[in-house]
Amino acid sequence: MMAWTNGFNSVVSYNKTLDVPALASTPVDIGNGFQQLHASPSDFVIKATLTDSTGNAITPVAILHPDKFYGLKNFGNVSLKTLKKVDDLTFEFTVTSTSIAPFVWVDLTAEFKKNNTALFRFSDNAFTATQPETVVQVKFVTKPEKEPTLSDLKACHVLNCFRE
Repeated sequence: MMAWTNGFNSVVSYNKTLDVPALASTPVDIGNGFQQLHASPSDFVIKATLTDSTGNAITPVAILHPDKFYGLKNFGNVSLKTLKKVDDLTFEFTVTSTSIAPFVWVDLTAEFKKNNTALFRFSDNAFTATQPETVVQVKFVTKPEKEPTLSDLKACHVLNCFRE
């Protein structure tokens, strides 16, 4: 579990061993984690990974947000850095965050999309930043007329995405 006020550091960690049948779900009880911290569930983000018996991740990281967001001032600010060309269709950049930031959204600017008709997709989007840096790729279906620059990309999160 991570707390909004504790940067990127976990406040409580659990390891549980359980059997999950194929094509099924299994509830996981996190015990009294909230009570031992004398806090409310809305103070936390729960981050979980399912691993096999050798420790290899077999699912993407799962993030559980609280039902209601309080303490909005504790959300991290996000920005972009280090755009690099991987190949003619793929460009990689880094999303940085100052603290946990829910629902980080990346996009190309309206101006870039207006001047380039190539379809594209991001390797990750609408994610919660639970680490200081996340590498994301933008992949074009066809070569764009103009290669994107860092200023052609934008990032925001749940508090500032729609305030432009």
